[in-house]
Formats: sequence, C-alpha cells, structure tokens
Amino acid sequence: MLAFMGFLSGYSGYLLGIAARKTGLSSYEGIAVRTLGPKFGKGIALFSVIGVTFSAGIAYTSLFGDTGIPIISVISGANPVDLAKGSNSADLFSFRTGWLMFCTLCEFPMSIRRQMSGVSAASLISIISM
Repeated sequence: MLAFMGFLSGYSGYLLGIAARKTGLSSYEGIAVRTLGPKFGKGIALFSVIGVTFSAGIAYTSLFGDTGIPIISVISGANPVDLAKGSNSADLFSFRTGWLMFCTLCEFPMSIRRQMSGVSAASLISIISM
C-alpha cells in the first residue's frame, strides 16, 4: 500500500510537471485555474493546500510527540510510560497531551504563512528533528 501511494504521488508530480510545461505556468494555483477554470481551479488549489498543510501538521506533531517524550524522559530521569499517561486513566490532560499541544502551538504560526518561503523555519525544524 505504501509503495502504491508513493507511485501515485510520483505520478501526480509527473502530471503536474507536464501541465506546467504545456500551460507555461509555474504555480500550482495558476495551473489549476488554467486547466479547471477560475472558480473551480482556485477552490481545488485552496482545498488541496489546506489538506496538505493540515496533514503535515498532524505528521509533525506526532513526530515531535513520539520523539520528544523519550528525550525529555532521559533528561528528566522520569519513566516515559508515566509521562505518556496521566495519573488516572480517565485524565484528559497528560504530559503527552501537553507536549503535543505545545508542539502544535509552536508549529501553527510557522505553517500559515502566505508565501512558501515563510515556512522555511518550520521545514528546518522538521528536518532537524528527523
């Protein structure tokens, strides 16, 4: 399944490159507007960017949560299992939840930039964390 999704991702990039070459445009929104029309093209471009950004935010938050808790437990000397759960099984707030909320609040302002060059700080942090 993962290989198939990778193939589809590569194929869609290939098709996007062909569309860019044939239309002479270099932006995703411009290609969508030219090929799908002004209303539908802008809508598709908007929703696809929102979907990718939302999915990337979830992925980065999970990455930071899964890698941050063991690092913090080593530094603090606490048991990672105790950090991941609350004092009671019905507790809504645990250290893991707090850590994920912190990561989300730190990522969010960096990921809502208007220009792609504005997300370079978020990209650098994600590359360093991997």
